[in-house]
Amino acid sequence: MIILIHILIAFSSIAIATLTLFRPSKKVFYASYVGVLLTLISGVYLVTMSPAQIVHVCISGLLYLALVTTVTVFARVKFVKLIQSTVSVE
Repeated sequence: MIILIHILIAFSSIAIATLTLFRPSKKVFYASYVGVLLTLISGVYLVTMSPAQIVHVCISGLLYLALVTTVTVFARVKFVKLIQSTVSVE
């Protein structure tokens, strides 16, 4: 059951991170960070429960983190530019 929850959290986190690209806001960034944190916590739990599959889990986890981190960084840059353009207009 925890594997299903872990996968749902991870896919939701990817969707939220993608949402930050199109609608960056502090609340969406917060939700993205919470999703990453929950995915990491459930992933660590799964690794401790079944360490035999640690290589597969680690590779998948690293790919997930790379994807979400990249999307979040691009969204953060876009958000900062948006804020700066709004401030400079006034």
